Amino acid sequence: MIGYVTAMADDKGRVCYLESSHEVNRIIYGKLGFEVQRMIYLQRAKEVVGLDIMVRKPAVKRSGGL
Repeated sequence: MIGYVTAMADDKGRVCYLESSHEVNRIIYGKLGFEVQRMIYLQRAKEVVGLDIMVRKPAVKRSGGL
């Protein structure tokens, strides 16, 4: 699903945004071109939940052919 959405965003020159609450996802989403922009923290009852705010810029289209 991520590939489908990022391909559409690339085609339209749009930035993608996501929030993730698990540190392993930084690696997974990083491999897909997302970069952590900032961390935010939410208070949930007695627990504090950290969220990575991640952004992916559109891929640059390369002209083919030699």
